[in-house]
Amino acid sequence: MVSVSVREFDRAWRKHVAAYEKLKADDGKEVTSLSRYTLLFYAAECAIKAKLLRNYRVQSYDKLPPEAQIGHKINRGLDLLRLAVPHVPKAKARDQSETTVEHHQLHEAWRYGKILAEGEPEAIEALEKLIEKLECG
Repeated sequence: MVSVSVREFDRAWRKHVAAYEKLKADDGKEVTSLSRYTLLFYAAECAIKAKLLRNYRVQSYDKLPPEAQIGHKINRGLDLLRLAVPHVPKAKARDQSETTVEHHQLHEAWRYGKILAEGEPEAIEALEKLIEKLECG
């Protein structure tokens, strides 16, 4: 991963949230929703990583101990930070395969246009609550 500082993660998650909020005005358009959800996922991921850097008192993500380098595993970050917010649930694809999409794969499903049948509203709600929690404290 690219060496990213706390300041850069903070700037990124706030920009992703701002873009997410702007796209909410276009709600109902499938492509816009997928882009919006992808931004929300990345906002949550960046916010958690910024908090991890602060908690471990390191200057960049690559300086975190290996067990704290969470990749896209937001729920792992929530556990490490002991944040009192719901975990992001998995979802199911709305196609013949009904593939299970794990929480850390949601950004891929949305980025590639996979339509989800179950779990998506709960995942969006969990990500929004996480952002709200991190904005407030």
